Amino acid sequence: MRSDPGGCAEVLLDLPARSADRRLTYRIPDPLHSAVRIGSRVLVPLGPRTAPGFVIALAPSAPALHREIREILAVEDQAPLFPQRMLDLAGWVAEHTVSTLIEAIHCLAPPGIFRRRASPRARAAGDPAWGVIAERPLPRPVESVSGALESGVPERATLVWAEGGARRAWIRDAALATVERGGQALIAVPEIALVPLLLDPLRPALGERALAFHSGMTERERRAAWGRIASGEIAAAVGTRSALFAPFDRVRLIVVDEEHDPAHQADAAPRYHARDVALRRGALEGARVVLASSTPSVETYAAVDSGRMDCVRLPPAAAPARVTLVDLRLEWMQGRRGLLSPPLVAAIHAHLRAGGGIALFVGRTGYARILRCSECGFTVRCPRCEVTMPYDRESRSVSCRICGDAVPAPGACPRCGGVGLRGIGHGTARVEEIIRRLFPALAVARVDRDTAPQFERVASAFASGRIRLVVGTQMLLRAREIRPTSTFRISARRSVRCSSCGPWCRSRRASRPARPSSRPACPIIRRLRPS
Repeated sequence: MRSDPGGCAEVLLDLPARSADRRLTYRIPDPLHSAVRIGSRVLVPLGPRTAPGFVIALAPSAPALHREIREILAVEDQAPLFPQRMLDLAGWVAEHTVSTLIEAIHCLAPPGIFRRRASPRARAAGDPAWGVIAERPLPRPVESVSGALESGVPERATLVWAEGGARRAWIRDAALATVERGGQALIAVPEIALVPLLLDPLRPALGERALAFHSGMTERERRAAWGRIASGEIAAAVGTRSALFAPFDRVRLIVVDEEHDPAHQADAAPRYHARDVALRRGALEGARVVLASSTPSVETYAAVDSGRMDCVRLPPAAAPARVTLVDLRLEWMQGRRGLLSPPLVAAIHAHLRAGGGIALFVGRTGYARILRCSECGFTVRCPRCEVTMPYDRESRSVSCRICGDAVPAPGACPRCGGVGLRGIGHGTARVEEIIRRLFPALAVARVDRDTAPQFERVASAFASGRIRLVVGTQMLLRAREIRPTSTFRISARRSVRCSSCGPWCRSRRASRPARPSSRPACPIIRRLRPS
């Protein structure tokens, strides 16, 4: 939408203090009336200085005011950075997450543009820096992209409920079918490490028309990818949640893989969830929205159960893994209170003798969940946040998971002065220490966020057999090189979340998970018992 000669524009100022949005009206000078459009990035006067902003509305004439309306100084880009429909998406995100509109608009802009400001003069006509984003009416809902969806209602989202390999194959076929019909596919995954799992299968058919978009790329790579998407040459993109704002012009398929994963939730303003943004953009674009998971979230399951969402269930690629449920209460009654139960240790010995590899899944990183005095019961807490602080034995420090403060662990109890401070609970570092003590000759590695830089080396060594046992968090469950393991273990003693069931369903036929629990009466644990 272009401005009329003599018209005005409502500009949302892009200022550092973003506690509230600042919207001001400016007159559009005649030399700029053809360049000022919704989504344009402009420079405007603000008191004695200039300020950047985005055009969010146009008016054919100036409102009746008692003072003169100042003029826009310059248009920073020849093409707008986003069209009206993406502005509507940003507005919905701001309202839905209780954030400012300018914070939401920053999700729509190409990476790195906010550090460079143009000189306060109109640029000469030329090729736009980011590609032309066409303004077009909203399209009609597309036809189904897979035979499994032919009977579905296009306006409704679809849940693809299947385990990893079958689910990714379905997504690949749906994306290729969408591209063949002239559309574009947008796929969001929770972590950067999962991007190749969905991008690599698309490359043989699409070649350079399929690309990745995530924060692990350099700023130059992300800007180049953004420009290629805006120019219309890209048919499919795979990335993390930020890719959902990519400037596709004819997106017809939006997929959120592993939609249950909490990594889809943004941890900084605007704190949106990828699932919600996908559903909203699908409604604005007329695109098919697919939520894929082997363990759907409660919200998605409720939508399917109430009939508001379609569901496609694919048969499993392999037989379910054998599950051994260990009742820790019986172990404790017999005086066996070690972190690793005897059945689990026996299973590790058996699989090592058979030449297999072992992966032990632990629910948290670090060494101990809390640091507690055994004499007075005092628990070390963050003085600012009043929450318990996990203990890291390697650095002998405690850190707050809320504010991030890390301080040396006290040598004595701050309350009673006793020396009986003990680490309670366990993380990957503590389990690794115990395994090294039980199997001193065994090559052991740890996979969690603390050892993320060595992940590729560990995965390669495990696949080749140089490392026989890996202790880690969810990272090891998602690695292609670490999947053919022989034994899994969840070390949560008090409870097991529903979302924890997914990795067991994805394990191979030869796998034998040993799942300890001190609550065998829990409905989730009862469900795991063999019938």
